[in-house]
Amino acid sequence: MAKKQGGWAEWDKTMLKAIQTWGRSKQFGIAIEELTELIKQILKHTNRGEENRAELLDEIADVYIILRQVKIMLAFTDAEIHNAIHKKVERLRTRLEI
Repeated sequence: MAKKQGGWAEWDKTMLKAIQTWGRSKQFGIAIEELTELIKQILKHTNRGEENRAELLDEIADVYIILRQVKIMLAFTDAEIHNAIHKKVERLRTRLEI
């Protein structure tokens, strides 16, 4: 039987288990690795003109997952993240004059 796709509420249990299993220090190191891998794929796409859409998608997913773990490790609430994003988007809208 296939597992349902779930969402953050369900996935956070897995994120917490990863943090508990491997520890904060290891997961912060993984965050750096995953961000670096995304940077490499972006550079391949922009500098070399590579068609690496699948690789970019995989790295974006990895970054979403590890950033969620960072959020948990630093005890940020969803509301805090939402508010920080809102402020950044509003600043961008102001710069864009929209």
